[in-house]
Amino acid sequence: MQSPILFESAYSTSTFVLNRPKALNALNQEMLHLLIPKLKEWDQSDSCKIIIGRGNGPAFCAGGDVKSAIQFAADPSTLSNALNFYQDQFQLYYNLATISKPYVAIMEGITFGGGVGISAYAPYRIATEKTVFAMPEVKIGCFPDVGSTYVFARLDGQVGTYLALTGNSVTGYEVYHLGLATHYIPSRRISSVLERLDALEVLGPHTINETLSEFDTEPGSMLEAESQLSISRGQVRAALDRAFACNDVESIIAELENFVRAEDQSEVQTWARRTLDALALRSPTSLKVTLEALRMAEREDYRLSDALQRDLAINTAFTSGATPDFNTGVTSVLVNKDPANKRPNWSPSTLEEVSRAYVWDTFFSPTSPYVMSAPRIQTERPLPGINLGYYALPSENDVGAFVLENTTHSGVSVEEVVAHFEATTRGKSGVRFKVKEVLARRCETMKDGRLKWI
Repeated sequence: MQSPILFESAYSTSTFVLNRPKALNALNQEMLHLLIPKLKEWDQSDSCKIIIGRGNGPAFCAGGDVKSAIQFAADPSTLSNALNFYQDQFQLYYNLATISKPYVAIMEGITFGGGVGISAYAPYRIATEKTVFAMPEVKIGCFPDVGSTYVFARLDGQVGTYLALTGNSVTGYEVYHLGLATHYIPSRRISSVLERLDALEVLGPHTINETLSEFDTEPGSMLEAESQLSISRGQVRAALDRAFACNDVESIIAELENFVRAEDQSEVQTWARRTLDALALRSPTSLKVTLEALRMAEREDYRLSDALQRDLAINTAFTSGATPDFNTGVTSVLVNKDPANKRPNWSPSTLEEVSRAYVWDTFFSPTSPYVMSAPRIQTERPLPGINLGYYALPSENDVGAFVLENTTHSGVSVEEVVAHFEATTRGKSGVRFKVKEVLARRCETMKDGRLKWI
């Protein structure tokens, strides 16, 4: 029987290959016990220059083995096994985020839950046309953990709030467009990427980035790229930002209902109806806990280490029986494999029954018995706020800041903004498309061709 993780070392690279393809490479305790010490060994080795993470089969990693965790949690005598499993997972995520060696995560195929945890903090994150990215925990009565609230709170607009509350996925080029990946490379070229990385003799952060950029491929046309964006453009994106900017779930739903009641049969109306249908299937407790965690993570002084420890405490509450919904959701979705449109028997069953006081006192308060009993990760190395978008496409905030900065002078045109970001990213694939999409949605073009940010 093969090991659930394969370790490969070559000239410059050391690679871990998740090797449970039938289980979509879901992380279990054995994998964690193999991977954590190996990463420490590589980090201290002079012969290891670059660390690469990838998966065998149709998934990079579909998450953690939550079915086993729920089984352990069902018996008070084995609850500690479940909590230790989560502690090891979160320790792995922290270790990868603080590792001193360059880390390249190849997010090919399904990248859910724990798969996000072992890829999101890599400075180099490769998406392909096969990438499917999601944090679907609200579908099983839990919440998007692994520190993802830190990531989602720093995406453009309210895209992160939408992804966290719905549990919906984004695929392929859109993963790159949103900044969840730093490079978009066709699957057929991944083997060439690995060979090229292994052959590098002169190493450095920018060298690795430029090497990966050699393989970046923009879709054949702007129309092809645009067709791959489900939530990232035009009126749907504007509606998403408006609805999911609300600070309580009930108000988000009210905004979506307003879009549905609109007389025109627009794509916004269709999107809003589908989004309402998705939210109606989710655990009310999960939705409210998730939104609270997201808004907390938006603080400028909030660090990834804060998010990881907070998420571990919240996860402890869900696992330890603060709500029955985690057990209910795992049983319905993963064990019984009920149809996707069948709502599990959540308790409480309505948003109105879940007060903010209950959410805070149970899942967030330092005096909550669940928070107090939560295991802690070891944080020997400092982990301040990290720039997850350093090698990614320019963010909407980047574009807005440049336009506003130049508004006080002579102003800028569309082509001048595009030229600026193409220059600063050295012609990175997708920059022109991303910048023009942001400008079309967020700017008014004056008579003289200058832009006004609105």
